[in-house]
Amino acid sequence: MLKREGHSLFHYHGDNLFYLTAAKKLNSLRIELINLLKKKDHQKLPEMVRQFIGLGIGLTPSGDDYLVGLMAFLLLKHHPAQCLHPFFEQGIRHAKEATTKVSAITLEKAVNRHYRENLLQLLHILATANTNDAKPYSQLQKILDIGSSSGSDMLLGIRDALYLTLYFGEKYVD
Repeated sequence: MLKREGHSLFHYHGDNLFYLTAAKKLNSLRIELINLLKKKDHQKLPEMVRQFIGLGIGLTPSGDDYLVGLMAFLLLKHHPAQCLHPFFEQGIRHAKEATTKVSAITLEKAVNRHYRENLLQLLHILATANTNDAKPYSQLQKILDIGSSSGSDMLLGIRDALYLTLYFGEKYVD
């Protein structure tokens, strides 16, 4: 188990060989996924999604939580990347047996744009980009409080989605 609250397997630097190997694989896949999406090589996306599913530890493995965060922002209505929905859906459909039942349900709900209330509130804040609103910090903390590392992993997915939005054209996000 990860020691620090909100710690992510993506950032693991301890001496547990299993965790180190999983962290290395997660980060390698993350970089590969970001590059794939930047190049708009969408045909390879389902296979990439399948590789994330079930990777990590816990009730909802880190790879699954990361995908939830990534999809939460990239698949927003009117987001230029929402066309990726079928590719994410295909990857999840073919790999959901590789993870826990709870996580498979969470992934299916996420690909269909159904999220926890606190995640929806954060998405609303991010999509409306109200810089005068002090709520983002409290919403971030609510997400970080999810599970042992789930919230951190989801936020990493959201962060990468925000970065990728620059490549898809952020001005049309609803």
